[in-house]
Amino acid sequence: MTLLPPLLPDATRYELVKKLRKHNFRKLTRSVHATPEGWKEALAPVLKEVIEHGHTAAISEGVKTRIAWLADGDVAAAERMLHAAEQDEALLRLTYLQAEFKRIDLMIAGMGDLQTSVTHEIDLPQGKISVHIQPPKVSAWQKVMNWLG
Repeated sequence: MTLLPPLLPDATRYELVKKLRKHNFRKLTRSVHATPEGWKEALAPVLKEVIEHGHTAAISEGVKTRIAWLADGDVAAAERMLHAAEQDEALLRLTYLQAEFKRIDLMIAGMGDLQTSVTHEIDLPQGKISVHIQPPKVSAWQKVMNWLG
């Protein structure tokens, strides 16, 4: 078994490191409640927290041992592989978030003047964020005033 890592191509070792990292990572779960006008501002700090969780999560010693094995016992090489996996994840995450923001904007546009809410989940490698968007509640007095013109 100790002869296997030197025979594996770097790309295969890299994929194994990514799988180990993903398997041994504990995701965060967060929730955001916002209005249609303020959802991006409400989501920003939660999104930052979840994304930064990927940088601060500790990797178990058992996983580090396996990664060092994959890098021919060179811990520095294993750490470079982990860092590269994190960088790849960051690029994918950016593209994914742009698409998710467009989806949320489309859902909000679909709400129109309806007093309804929208819930959407953003599933990232670091965790899941439930975004609940609801128009501000209108008081009975405001409803009467709106009705009167």
